[in-house]
Amino acid sequence: MHTFEDFLSQAEIKSYKKDKVGSESVKTVIDNFSTLIVKERAILSKAADVNDEGTVSQMSDYITETEKTLWMLNSYMG
Repeated sequence: MHTFEDFLSQAEIKSYKKDKVGSESVKTVIDNFSTLIVKERAILSKAADVNDEGTVSQMSDYITETEKTLWMLNSYMG
């Protein structure tokens, strides 16, 4: 990949070109955080398989914060 556009075309977390407001922008953040948490859990699992305790601890902390943020955003959306 040589350009930012190349990177974006392969990314699972998508960039949005038009401005979004209110609940539409929160939905976008929820979608992207949901993608992140799946990846964080996969990294946690692989780190545990190879006994990488540092990465396990770090990913566990990330997952805790991501889950908390998702809970708050979903609560906001009602």
